[in-house]
Amino acid sequence: MMSKPLKIAVTGPESCGKTTLALQLAEHLGYSLVEEVSRSFLSNRVGYSIQDVLNIAAGQQTAEVAATLLGRGVVCDTDATVLWVWCEVKYGLVPDCIRDYFNSSIDVDLYLLCSPDLPWEADPLREHPEDRQMLFEHYTRLLAGKPVAVVSGQGKARFEAAMRAVEQIKTGPKAR
Repeated sequence: MMSKPLKIAVTGPESCGKTTLALQLAEHLGYSLVEEVSRSFLSNRVGYSIQDVLNIAAGQQTAEVAATLLGRGVVCDTDATVLWVWCEVKYGLVPDCIRDYFNSSIDVDLYLLCSPDLPWEADPLREHPEDRQMLFEHYTRLLAGKPVAVVSGQGKARFEAAMRAVEQIKTGPKAR
């Protein structure tokens, strides 16, 4: 019997390889890729507000739903977890719409939590080069009780670790 296509969310702190890994997985698995909305939203702005983050959340959620409706597997380059941690760290609060988005993500089959073990790469949209381990701990707490695999390693080893986690979900006792 063929298994149901998976929905995979690639998440974690800044500069930990989320986009690279999401692209590799989507291509390898033949899944739809949901790109990180904040990149395009913030690319031509100087600064942002919490309202901008809420607009990003709405766009990210809409893109996820649209990709899911295609009936193929989905790989999300960031998701509600990133927005939750972003609001929590930047503003000291998590707005209800972000909480609702996270709590409605019950269809995520696997969260791939990227370890901050890659070298930091500067980027105008990144804000916390010294806080990646602290941010990683926020993600770990937030994802407690969810189907999560921590992905670490460099290059091909990182991709292979992610694929092992995907295969385990596909073939495990809750395989769909």
